[in-house]
Amino acid sequence: TVASLWSMYCDVTISLMSLAKHVAARAACLIALPIALYFCLFVVHFSILTNSGPGDSFMSSSFQSTLIGNELHGSDAPNSIAYGSVISLKSLRYSGGLLHSHMHLYPEGMVQQQQVTTYSHKDNNNHWRIKPAKGEALTTGEPRFVKHGDIIRLEHVPTRRNLHTHAHPAPITAT
Repeated sequence: TVASLWSMYCDVTISLMSLAKHVAARAACLIALPIALYFCLFVVHFSILTNSGPGDSFMSSSFQSTLIGNELHGSDAPNSIAYGSVISLKSLRYSGGLLHSHMHLYPEGMVQQQQVTTYSHKDNNNHWRIKPAKGEALTTGEPRFVKHGDIIRLEHVPTRRNLHTHAHPAPITAT
């Protein structure tokens, strides 16, 4: 297309108006029309597919709240998080997983720590409770909100074990 337009540009028998019409027609058919079709297909896609499905966990929480049948449908995300809240943490990477754990411990040779990984589907093993730093009590009554810079603990709700970080690599980590 570019080569034929260049040869038309170099052809002195073709007027500039005719060349401009060729450029406009090719730009409309090869650029504008495909872009318009692409966006129209998305409009149709999102107007038809408004229900929840098995791939919801790959989408952001704000998008999930627009899907009919999703547990987040119609809900607003809170502006603040209080101590004692149960949350799920999701990686921001493409198709990022949710912080996940089971009552599986690392094998011998390690301190008997619980295995923690990411998992792409929602289940109860993705639930973590926000607790204050060690030595501080989790108060009842008036909620106490987490502030920027607070040191917190994450407790795995099903197993009631805290998330630990330390300098020991997992047994399968290459060193």
